[in-house]
Amino acid sequence: MKNIIKIFLALTMCICFVGCTKSNEINLEDENDIQELDDTKKIDIKIERDLFNNKSKQSIIEEAKECGIDEVTVTKDYVTYTVTEASKNALLSKYSETIDTYLDSFLNGDDKIECVDSMEFNENYTEFKIYVNTKKYTSDDKEAFKVLFTYGYTYNRLSGVSDDDDVNLSIKIINMDTYEQIDEITYK
Repeated sequence: MKNIIKIFLALTMCICFVGCTKSNEINLEDENDIQELDDTKKIDIKIERDLFNNKSKQSIIEEAKECGIDEVTVTKDYVTYTVTEASKNALLSKYSETIDTYLDSFLNGDDKIECVDSMEFNENYTEFKIYVNTKKYTSDDKEAFKVLFTYGYTYNRLSGVSDDDDVNLSIKIINMDTYEQIDEITYK
């Protein structure tokens, strides 16, 4: 299971980097949400090298630079991005938008799963509650829900969770009529 999630993480990271901009600005609509960010404090985001699908060291560094990340260390085992707090928060904000867009599609768009009535999740994407119509719910739906682990795992690694063992994710599947939990999928 962890290897599958790592493969999805690699794909998700590629999507995240492809979708990034060269701007390090954070656009917040509500002025009350603006926080003082330390533009000098550096943060390391460490990701296992095998998630980069045998990309060359040069290719990894070039992709990072295209996204405005100047400090990249590539070793045999890890890729470490060193970014400012503001850059990390901008990256997390962009990735959060990507997740929210996917979740909306999951409920209402082309990727809609017919058994799903509604969904709740926490702000760091580690806990999901999916309310389903049990008459339509199948084991294939349960497998489809596992993609949520990818988003939660990636978001938490980007936010600074440094060890796989510290990422704990759960998807609770709940009967939309009785509100009873009928299944749970966990990643620890």
